[in-house]
Amino acid sequence: MQSAPYEYIVAIRQAAIRRLALLTVLSFMLVNYSDGTFVQPIIVWNVMAVFTGPIPQNILAGLALLGWLYVWSVVIAPRKSVWLLVCLAVAFLWLDILYQGFLMLSADEFALVIDTVHLRFYVPALVFLIGSVLLIVKAKRKLIRKRTTTAEQPETDE
Repeated sequence: MQSAPYEYIVAIRQAAIRRLALLTVLSFMLVNYSDGTFVQPIIVWNVMAVFTGPIPQNILAGLALLGWLYVWSVVIAPRKSVWLLVCLAVAFLWLDILYQGFLMLSADEFALVIDTVHLRFYVPALVFLIGSVLLIVKAKRKLIRKRTTTAEQPETDE
């Protein structure tokens, strides 16, 4: 049987992971990409790219959408999350952000342009990258602590 302070600490850790996952998901939703004509969130571009475009872009967009949905599942149920799957999901989201950023920079001939369209990409992307790194670190620490605490706790007969 677990003590009350231990359960409280576990609840605090899960709440922190939940908040970081929510920050990661929402900041990814706020990243806007412009192809020169339309400025839309990357998530909308990914939904469109799954159904149209070349096969490699379909695969990348589909994996990014699946990764985004998995991080949402971490928000809903952090106890069920698997650290390696969280890392894989966040890696696909990073890959998608880097790909869209490369497309934006190549459209501007690799010059760093600072205007409202580009800032709507850079600022949420930076928040996403920081939040996702913190999510991965915190999730790894939680899983390591969970394994060590369950292995080190003595069994009590009541």
